Amino acid sequence: LATSDFASLDFDLLQEHIGMNPGNQMNSPLWVHMVAGLGSGLFLFDENGGAVNFLDENDDRVGSGGTSPKDQFNVNNVVFDLDRIVTADGTSTGSSNHIMLDLPGAASLRAGETNPNFSGPLPGSTIMRLTDPSSGIVLDSWIDANGVVQGDAGTFVDP
Repeated sequence: LATSDFASLDFDLLQEHIGMNPGNQMNSPLWVHMVAGLGSGLFLFDENGGAVNFLDENDDRVGSGGTSPKDQFNVNNVVFDLDRIVTADGTSTGSSNHIMLDLPGAASLRAGETNPNFSGPLPGSTIMRLTDPSSGIVLDSWIDANGVVQGDAGTFVDP
């Protein structure tokens, strides 16, 4: 995903780890990567806004011209990766430019960013802390869709 090599994506694996794993019951690093805003490979679009998705079999999908995205799938048509809202170093790939609330210390939440007074994705340092298993905090517990704590909620260690 980081190099936009969509031809190498294993869509069946993405479907299993993201599409069939809504509460990250599998404790998947792919799911954490997606939630951090680094992209999933499943929200790709062509220059006209038509979905480019190997898993989407809906012939009525807007922009598909009556043929499902799966039946006309071609990674060379990808122009927009709409769920990659930040790069691994914290650089924003999009913004709605809503100014943060005027609260004491609010700008420090995005300290080091090019425009910390605006809302936006998490800073790169925070993304690394949440997604890098060798040097950061990998989320190993969560509350599932039924409100039940999953994983080992008692082992949080801040490196």
